[in-house]
Amino acid sequence: MIGLVSAIVGGALMNSYIPLILPLIYLLKRFNKDLAILTFSAYLLGLSYSINVSSIYSREGALAIFAIALPNLLVLDSLLREGFPDFNEKEFALSLALIASYINEYAFIALLIITLVMKFHGDFIWREPLGAALLTGAFLYYFRAYFENDYVGQVVTLITASILTFSLLAMRKDVKREKMFSA
Repeated sequence: MIGLVSAIVGGALMNSYIPLILPLIYLLKRFNKDLAILTFSAYLLGLSYSINVSSIYSREGALAIFAIALPNLLVLDSLLREGFPDFNEKEFALSLALIASYINEYAFIALLIITLVMKFHGDFIWREPLGAALLTGAFLYYFRAYFENDYVGQVVTLITASILTFSLLAMRKDVKREKMFSA
């Protein structure tokens, strides 16, 4: 449920009110998980068309990553987990803080990072992904001036971030693995 709150607040920070349909997707998960994930994919497509960012290296681009992409990663995680997400006291307090952080986007970003660490701290072997994330962040920071108006570089950066996110999610301990192409 904390993903739901962070996605709605992040959408409000980016002046997009499409995340307000996320509670319907959460309710749909109770009936059919596959349909909820399909609806979430359509939601992401609509959300991506509603957000206009000239460059991912601009202030608006960084805010879009923190206000749109990361909260929706939390939503996807809760949709992929079995059962309906619970809402304990710690998550309730953090959700209230996220709602209050609408006033200051830097507080929202800090609380979102705390939320991500809190949600995923037991699911990963942190050494390799953390090293990859730090190296990728250092690379992007060092070469940010070269990528400012280079759209190919921005696409490569987005692909790199997507591969890094996929590798983080694939390293989770509770991922159901199916053997394909058995020999």
